[in-house]
Amino acid sequence: MPHAPNAQLQVKILTPEAILWEGTAEAVSSKNAEGAFDILPEHANFITLIIATPIRVVLSAAASQDYTFDKAVIFAHENTVSIFADVVLAATSKKNDPKDVQKGLTS
Repeated sequence: MPHAPNAQLQVKILTPEAILWEGTAEAVSSKNAEGAFDILPEHANFITLIIATPIRVVLSAAASQDYTFDKAVIFAHENTVSIFADVVLAATSKKNDPKDVQKGLTS
């Protein structure tokens, strides 16, 4: 089912100490044991374990934030994505090249 054109995800990244980041996003992308995936608005319920792999939060066509944790659980339910993480290994923000936005982390 295609998602609504202006639909957004509500994303929250939590560590045992604090909420690391909270806001809206167009997509969340990463890789798990099965391969690369993208969570978009209207995504089916989903839970997965991520181990030392970047998690990209796509804020817009022009900006994203990448987070890398030793271990994290991503839980998606009704346009809400919760990322439960332990220790931050790296966090970066960048402006996206429009060609890369369509590829996500799958390239």
